[in-house]
Amino acid sequence: MQALDVNELLDDAELQKLHEERIAKMKSEHERRAAMQRQGHGELQEITEGEFLEVVTKTDYVVCHVFHRDFERCKIMDKHLSILARRHFKTRFIKLSAPVRDRTHSAECTRAVCMCSWPLALHGRPASAPRWHAQLSALSV
Repeated sequence: MQALDVNELLDDAELQKLHEERIAKMKSEHERRAAMQRQGHGELQEITEGEFLEVVTKTDYVVCHVFHRDFERCKIMDKHLSILARRHFKTRFIKLSAPVRDRTHSAECTRAVCMCSWPLALHGRPASAPRWHAQLSALSV
C-alpha cells in the first residue's frame, strides 16, 4: 500500500473547490436561518389581528394559536407550542389574542371553532388536518 502524502491533498485544486463550495453553502444557510429568526421563527410570537394576514401570507408554514389570557388551557398550549417552535424552525408559530367579547369575530377571521384552537396555514392558505399533518411531520429542524 502506498502512503498518502498530506501535502498533496492540501494542494489538490479539486478538494479546494469542494471545500469553498461547502463553505459558501454553509454561509448561505446561516444567513437564511438568521433571516428567518429575525422574522420570528424558532419562538412562539404574539401578533395582533392586523398583522395576521401579513404573517400568514409571507411564511410557508404557520401555526396560529387563538387564545385568551385568562384561560388556563391556553397557557398550557403556549408552553407546548413554544417547545414545538424550537424543534420545527421552518414553521412559524404565532399566537393571536382573542378576548371573549371579540370571540365570534376572531373565530370567523381565522376559521377557529373554539377559543383554544390552532389553525394552520401552508403557503398562505388555510390547511386541513390531513394535509398539514403529513407536511408538518416531514419538516426537519
